[in-house]
Amino acid sequence: MVAELATLLGFVLLKKNIVLKSILAVTSRVVVMTVANYFLLQLFYKMPEPVVAGLLVPIALFNVAQALINIIPAYLIYLRISKSKKLGDMNAGIR
Repeated sequence: MVAELATLLGFVLLKKNIVLKSILAVTSRVVVMTVANYFLLQLFYKMPEPVVAGLLVPIALFNVAQALINIIPAYLIYLRISKSKKLGDMNAGIR
C-alpha cells in the first residue's frame, strides 16, 4: 500500500511529460520504500543493520521493476481510453 501510494504521489506531482512523471514516480517509490524497509526489516524481522543495508539495493531494484510494471500498462490503458473518449466526443458532435 505504501509503495503504490508513493508511486502515485510521484506521478501526480507533474502535469505533463510522461517520461518525467514516470522518473519521478519510480524515484518516489524507491526512496519511500528504501527508508521504510530500512526501519521495518529491523523492527519486524529483527534483522541486524548490516544485513538490512545489504538488502536495500536488491529491494530498490525490485521497486524500480515493480513501478515500471505498474506504470507502463496503466499508461497504455490510459492512452486507449482517452483515444476512444475523443472519438466518442467527435461522433457526438456529428449528430
